[in-house]
Amino acid sequence: MKISIYFLSILLIFNACTEETHTEVKVSETEKLAISLPISKEQIALMEIKLKTLEEKLIYPSIMANGVVKPKPNHEAVVTPRISGMLDKIFILEGNYVKKGDAMFSISSPELILIQQDFMNACVNVQLFQRDFERQTELKKNNIGSTSDFQLAESKFLAAISMKKSLEQKVKLLGLNVENLTNPTTAKIVSEKIVFAPLEGFINKLTAKIGMSVDPITTLAEIIDLTELHADIYCYEKDLALVGENQQVEIIFVNKNIPSTKGKIFRISRTVDKDTRSIVIHSVFKAPKGFLIMPEMAITAKILGINAGKNSKTVPLTSIFDEAEQSYVFYTSNKDTSKVMKFYKAKVKLGASDGNNVEINFEQVVPHNILIATTNVSNLQSEFAKFESAN
Repeated sequence: MKISIYFLSILLIFNACTEETHTEVKVSETEKLAISLPISKEQIALMEIKLKTLEEKLIYPSIMANGVVKPKPNHEAVVTPRISGMLDKIFILEGNYVKKGDAMFSISSPELILIQQDFMNACVNVQLFQRDFERQTELKKNNIGSTSDFQLAESKFLAAISMKKSLEQKVKLLGLNVENLTNPTTAKIVSEKIVFAPLEGFINKLTAKIGMSVDPITTLAEIIDLTELHADIYCYEKDLALVGENQQVEIIFVNKNIPSTKGKIFRISRTVDKDTRSIVIHSVFKAPKGFLIMPEMAITAKILGINAGKNSKTVPLTSIFDEAEQSYVFYTSNKDTSKVMKFYKAKVKLGASDGNNVEINFEQVVPHNILIATTNVSNLQSEFAKFESAN
């Protein structure tokens, strides 16, 4: 019985010591949070610290995404000769600005001569088979000709018309005037094919060389119209709910000498990249006036999310001081009118940010009507560190 009472006494003493130690820790943490740093208004001015009241506002989350500049669809062209031959002349240089219809290349082509010859033969055949068809029609009316001869003449005439129309379109595609070829006695056959610019823009790439052999699909040059561009922006799927078509976007260039410009999302891809888990967002924009923006230039896109929650307490991002994976703000009383103001350091959890302001939630109770330090908060942290080490 005495032994039991002895052990019970030891257990009670141990529990009491444990509770006392735990209470001391709590008091210590509370005291640490309640430390106030006295700073005179003259010091505040010297440290260039600005103070601002807490604001309640809707924060539209700001999404920052990387991307690249691309030509707008139908604003980029590959120039091909559309015929076989030999390249004789080049009228442009890489980087030149051309208008739609400007001459770019000259190609000598035996194939071009044969196409004109075929078209003229088709014109002659139409006239020949037309006369035969008209003669057979007249014979049939007078019950002289046979039905089989009439049908044969008709089929030859229709086939000749079909061939003429087909070759006529081919001649037009090559940029030739069919009126110059309809009458073989006065026809003007050309052996030189001029390649014209299919659209207005800059010569982005010139691969042609004089004397090279070309075929209908040989790439001679590339033209890009830079008056309107679009950007491929790579957005992560976690941010997709904040993005929508017709939404405005700010295009920021890696080259800081180029000012940012506004754009608009016109299409969102319906596929997710398996490796990066990103979705391509297509945005249109105009190049800043006086600056040359080229395809494949790297950009950063700033998109303000289309969804937002309720009004929340917000502070400028410059108010936040990060230390050991924890965020803090420094505040003082709005009612303090003395020459020395007391500053407090408070832990906060950060919410959504629009790139300028951020939602905050205090991890402790703070007074109403406080002023938040919004500039040079690192100076306040240094003063707090000195004050704590001295005390």
